[in-house]
Amino acid sequence: MGDRILHKGLKSKVMSAEAAAALIPNGSVVGMSGFTGAGYPKAVPIALSKRALDEKLKGKPLKLDVLTGASTGPEQDTMMSTVEASRFRFPYQGDAATREKINWSATATTARARTTSTSPSSRSPRSTRTAPASRRPPAAPTTSTSRWPTRSSSR
Repeated sequence: MGDRILHKGLKSKVMSAEAAAALIPNGSVVGMSGFTGAGYPKAVPIALSKRALDEKLKGKPLKLDVLTGASTGPEQDTMMSTVEASRFRFPYQGDAATREKINWSATATTARARTTSTSPSSRSPRSTRTAPASRRPPAAPTTSTSRWPTRSSSR
């Protein structure tokens, strides 16, 4: 790659995928290009996944918001979902591991337990599950100073 870059200033910025992944702080929004198998990054998501697993084993999970132009591939979606590094993924989730994490909003252990259970009653219908507190909208105020009517607690 370094041979293709002629500008000295840009050439000095070329680094390994591991070095690039180390620069991305926890909680970052990461944008990735590509459309399906063409042009999406392969090395950096693998390095991010390895780093996320290392951080998770140290008790400091690495969670990222990932935005892409469209679907990517297993180097990004499968690996980052498996190590639970994707806090948010938009716009397209074509990967089974990513869809499982989104649809169940669970850790890998809990998701595996749900999918291997033989009892239909062990799965809660989606409409009855409660979102984690971090994803719930704030509670409505009990008193309002706005000019809009509020729902009465007597109803």
